[in-house]
Amino acid sequence: MLFEIYSDIEKAYKLCQNLSWIYNQTKDKTSALIRLAKWDKKVRQQKYKCVSKNLLMRKLKRLEHSLEVRGT
Repeated sequence: MLFEIYSDIEKAYKLCQNLSWIYNQTKDKTSALIRLAKWDKKVRQQKYKCVSKNLLMRKLKRLEHSLEVRGT
């Protein structure tokens, strides 16, 4: 019901879920970078001002660390 009233919240939620999927499902760095770039493009198309370059760089570093820990 909330998503029916506030479609922007639904879009933001789906973007958030997509980012979680990238972290949880990506097995190698190259695929992760490609998927993160596509995710970034979707965010920019929505013109959400809350997502900054600094945030993306932190997420990228965290993703790289996660892949290293998994040994991929």
